Amino acid sequence: MSEGTGPARTVEGAPDACVLPGAYALKDLERRICEDDRITETGVRLSVGGGRIVVQGTVASPARRDDVLALVRAACPGCPVLDETRLTDGDLSTPPHGAEVIR
Repeated sequence: MSEGTGPARTVEGAPDACVLPGAYALKDLERRICEDDRITETGVRLSVGGGRIVVQGTVASPARRDDVLALVRAACPGCPVLDETRLTDGDLSTPPHGAEVIR
């Protein structure tokens, strides 16, 4: 059985011996990240690897990254979290340069 599938597991050596979530709990947490009014990020994926929760994907801003990580840490207190997110290309607060011409 690979990491992240099946029931939750306890991680020894982590602060307060955290309980890593299983696959269903990770999918539920991904859904919460999408549906949370403060975050609404659809490109975030969670997995378990190396005794920690791995957060991967693309987010719109550093503030959104902080919100995603805060939600994961609150849902899995004491578990180590590895941030492998990256920011989207470009700044979403400004419109694109020039207009698109449709012929």
